[in-house]
Amino acid sequence: MNDETVRAHQEISLVDRAFLSIGGVEDVLSFDDTSIILQSCFGSIAVDGAELRIKSLSVETGELVIEGKIGGVLFFEPTEQKKKRFFGRK
Repeated sequence: MNDETVRAHQEISLVDRAFLSIGGVEDVLSFDDTSIILQSCFGSIAVDGAELRIKSLSVETGELVIEGKIGGVLFFEPTEQKKKRFFGRK
């Protein structure tokens, strides 16, 4: 099986609005105690809430675990960069 035939997988689990586990995480773009923004295999994800803490992050498995008062999870589709024509014309 070559790399092009491998399909990305993402799993998200929320327990009692206090523990959030997200798979397929590629990078944490920013975080503080009210917001965590990350890049996943299917686009960006924003987690909003209060007293948010990143409990664990595994770069090998792409698993991220967040604790705190989870208020919302927003998903953003990846955007394709517009291709420039020869000599930079649009």
